[in-house]
Amino acid sequence: MVLKSLGPLGGDVYLLNRACKGMGTHEDLLTEILVGRSNAELHLLKEAYRRTYNKDLDAVVRGELSMKTERMFNMVLACSRDESPFVNQQQVQQDVETLYRAGPGKIGTDEIAICGILMQRSDAHLQAIAQAFPNRHRMSLSHMIESEFSGHMKDALLHVARGAENDGQGVYRDVLLLEAAMAGLGTKDERLCYRICRAHWNRPRFAAIKNQYQALYRKSLRRRVEGETSGKYEKALVGIIEQN
Repeated sequence: MVLKSLGPLGGDVYLLNRACKGMGTHEDLLTEILVGRSNAELHLLKEAYRRTYNKDLDAVVRGELSMKTERMFNMVLACSRDESPFVNQQQVQQDVETLYRAGPGKIGTDEIAICGILMQRSDAHLQAIAQAFPNRHRMSLSHMIESEFSGHMKDALLHVARGAENDGQGVYRDVLLLEAAMAGLGTKDERLCYRICRAHWNRPRFAAIKNQYQALYRKSLRRRVEGETSGKYEKALVGIIEQN
């Protein structure tokens, strides 16, 4: 359990290097570590990455991606996201209409216009958009993204949309991610490990995730993990889940 020993910042830096190391890029890791983070957190990640690997994170990510996906992550790494706790309802309605006109209301999708809103608005503003969008257009924000996008850009935008929907804090989304690591044939062991390890650093939030998991799947996260793992690996994950 390397992540457990490195702590939350060191663990994320390790995963960033893992995402960009070797053949192929793990865009899912880049999404989970970078998308939705505060400007201060991103600055800390960049500095810690530079100190650990003597590399510039912006340049590394640019070298791993291309075209519109690269532009989307450049928006994230610019560390210019609005973080105001106040919501301008007029701006929310304007963004709802812009999102619709750039997606379902347009022949072809204006991916960059949609990314510009979802990657740069505040959490409070995104939550308001997620509430207003279905009231106006009879589809959820995540449904719109699923119908208009594909590939890694779709996954990153869904990460934002699902984080803003339901509880608005990303708890429901993270429950879905944990289940996705165990669903189907074969457990995605690496994803299960880093998702549990990353979640447990924020104990109150992890408690909310475990409660939501129980409510959604009628089974505790511990029991689900026990059914998918064995031996010392199982004991380590259960120990993290049950840690107070």
